[in-house]
Amino acid sequence: MNTGAVILAGGESKRMGKIKALLPVNEIPIIRYLGDRLIETDLHPLVIVLGAHRKQIAPALEGMPIGVIDNPDWQNGLGTSIRMGLVGSYMITKGIDALIFMAVDMPEVSVEHLESLKKAAESEVDVVFTKGTDFPFIVKSSAFLQILDLNHDQAIESLKKLPHLEIDFGGMLDLNHYDDYLNYECKP
Repeated sequence: MNTGAVILAGGESKRMGKIKALLPVNEIPIIRYLGDRLIETDLHPLVIVLGAHRKQIAPALEGMPIGVIDNPDWQNGLGTSIRMGLVGSYMITKGIDALIFMAVDMPEVSVEHLESLKKAAESEVDVVFTKGTDFPFIVKSSAFLQILDLNHDQAIESLKKLPHLEIDFGGMLDLNHYDDYLNYECKP
């Protein structure tokens, strides 16, 4: 199955109070940290969707073999960034069988997680979510037309109306608030 990956980094980071994509993890911006992890996989194409803080984030991606697409409509919700991730992926490669969508604020997503999503997507469903957080999730090409209609903050709920399943990774870390990040960074 030809599977690509999309990192969603188009939001305002309002709850965090700082630009999530630029917070350092292992001394590099989280966006580059996740991008480096994706480059080590067989996933193709690789796309990062930027929006609210494009000018600040883009320099952190220089030299990476990853497509960067701008979401000028980021204010209208997560669905617009998911849609732009699909569009950006098709600008790079046609014939994609599935796309994995990742949130920029989840630094512990591993290659094993991504492989588990790909394997679960071999079943007769259109979408596979991560139990408890939804991200990362994989969408098969059978649902790509529905993605093109996403344009609001109810994107996940809309995708959950399609045949789907959830797999459990045992609780994925999601850095929504600055205290979450500080607690993550301070772990022994």
